[in-house]
Amino acid sequence: MHNAPTLYVLNAAAITKPNAIQNIAADLSGYEIDIAVVTETHLKKKHDDHLFVIDSYTLHRRDRAGRRGGAVAVYASHRLQATVWNCPNDTSDYELLWIRVQTGSRDEIERVSSLTALGVVINDQMTAADHVSSLLASCSRLLYALRVLRGHGIPAASMNDIFRSTVIVKLLYCAPAWSRFCSAKDRTRLDAFLRRCRRLGYCGSDISTVAELFDEADETLFHCILTNNNHVLQSYLPDRSRLQYNLTPTAATVKNLLSRRRY
Repeated sequence: MHNAPTLYVLNAAAITKPNAIQNIAADLSGYEIDIAVVTETHLKKKHDDHLFVIDSYTLHRRDRAGRRGGAVAVYASHRLQATVWNCPNDTSDYELLWIRVQTGSRDEIERVSSLTALGVVINDQMTAADHVSSLLASCSRLLYALRVLRGHGIPAASMNDIFRSTVIVKLLYCAPAWSRFCSAKDRTRLDAFLRRCRRLGYCGSDISTVAELFDEADETLFHCILTNNNHVLQSYLPDRSRLQYNLTPTAATVKNLLSRRRY
């Protein structure tokens, strides 16, 4: 995946000053800037582009008309495909310069073995193995903080509360989305981590297994979907069936009961 372009914003207070362009060029080269937005360029029609060109960059400018000062410019790296976008409602009252930037070629799609979406690692095998590995590494780092707190004499009950509010919360983050992709090996690794935490005294002996924690997370999510009419997933549930029972005896029902008693 392409990295986001680096952005440089500068109020130049006139790039027409001596050595102003040389200073900007040094900054762009030194910081490896992709896009430089320069305000207060003070450029006018009388200033030719070739006087303000920076090597390996394309200059786009919009000068202020009829007044002193102002004006904006954008320097876009040659590595990018940058073109000026003309706004349909554009007026000369505003000094706006819109640039459309495309990173890389549209036909260029980088293939990766995994990606992270909203904190969940998704691999090309559609398994949770990579996410579990990342999760265990992150939770193991949290144990150092718990060890420090215990060294300062924190009570066991408070330690258990902190464990649940940090480690367990991290383990269950988005669990309904990825827990069903866990293999038996992944669940075994997670259970082994919880047993280790229990053995080290970071949590109580009543801590649930990973399977039970996942089921509780699923039940909590489903309850939220059922009880919240504005939940984004409620529209995917089937319509609720409304059954109405009328237990008031009718004349036909009474007549039928009397006829049965005669026989």
